[in-house]
Amino acid sequence: MMHWQERLNLYGKEGIPCFFLIDYAKHSPCVYPLESLPSEIRFAFGTPLVSLHQSARPLPLEWKKEAIPFEVYHSKVRALQEEIAQGNCYLANLTQPTRFLTQASLGEIYEAASAPFKLLYEGKFVCFSPEPFLEIQGERARTFPMKGTILNAPGAKESLLGNPKELAEHVMVVDLLRNDMGSWAQEVRVDSFREFSLIRTLRGEIWQTSSIVSARAPRWRERLGDILDRMTPAGSITGTPKRRCCEILEHLEEYERGCFTGVAGVFDGESLRSFVLIRYIESSPTGELFYKSGGGITIDSDPFKEYEEMLEKVYVPIF
Repeated sequence: MMHWQERLNLYGKEGIPCFFLIDYAKHSPCVYPLESLPSEIRFAFGTPLVSLHQSARPLPLEWKKEAIPFEVYHSKVRALQEEIAQGNCYLANLTQPTRFLTQASLGEIYEAASAPFKLLYEGKFVCFSPEPFLEIQGERARTFPMKGTILNAPGAKESLLGNPKELAEHVMVVDLLRNDMGSWAQEVRVDSFREFSLIRTLRGEIWQTSSIVSARAPRWRERLGDILDRMTPAGSITGTPKRRCCEILEHLEEYERGCFTGVAGVFDGESLRSFVLIRYIESSPTGELFYKSGGGITIDSDPFKEYEEMLEKVYVPIF
């Protein structure tokens, strides 16, 4: 059987348009030619390089959330900060599941949500991500590390920009993505640093900051699968150093991320567009819905503020 990397290398070399989904731990990546995409998979990109199954009119949506107790989350943050204090890592993205109570189905949530990237895997999960991952057009490759979230309020942007912990976190993620791109591309540079984007939700507005890292990528199509293998999991949802962070988080999080914080995207035969699977709701075997979210933890993190940020990210963006 051809591995997913080999299949993407082949499709890239032959210019075959395809969709791919790489789960966080790479246990079950999948690759489909666009012409034979399973009906249970639907996606839409806000500024389309390619777009299938465009969404219909948005539906009303109400929900409640039940998070893990703060005491449980606090113990995980403290354990993670002890790992940082011992020099085992410097930044780690701690995530947890929150029970998401709503009468809406995954499909209805997909229809109601507005986001640059949307993905529905019927019966399994829905994702409405604000975070592009890797884009390649011609020989120019770009990635878009996102770190820094705050509720919109007077002075919120200034508060986020002036927070030393947030700055350190963003710098570390940008450096990680620069290193990841440098392993397969040339002339890596930071084109934009800590730019703001505003997300509107039914519970208010959220500011997020992201940067743009670019590079020159000759002959990338025949290496498409190998490149995505090197770049995943995404640095913005793991930490530094990436491999050690993943090991630590697997022990501390005590649940399976699954496709959450994985990467999905489309190769249209000439160009690549992909995104990180955050803002993600998953259906459990019992039919309960869980919203998976988190944030970056450093030695200076305030556990209560990090807990609040994790819950702030439990939302559905509106039109």
